[in-house]
Amino acid sequence: MANEYADIEDINGNVIGQLDLSTMRVLAPNPRVDEAVEKGEPIYMRKKGARIATILTPDKPKSRRSK
Repeated sequence: MANEYADIEDINGNVIGQLDLSTMRVLAPNPRVDEAVEKGEPIYMRKKGARIATILTPDKPKSRRSK
């Protein structure tokens, strides 16, 4: 069984890493992906040949509601 992979793109469409779709893990430690997540920048996943990318991180951190 072959693993499927998707490119991880930044907001400008630059490929900054790859994602293993069977485990949902980033392949090889990638400082650019870590940096984008820490800064709260949106990053996207695009499967090979797909026209639409799926967002992996939210545009804005969700605020926690207090009970």
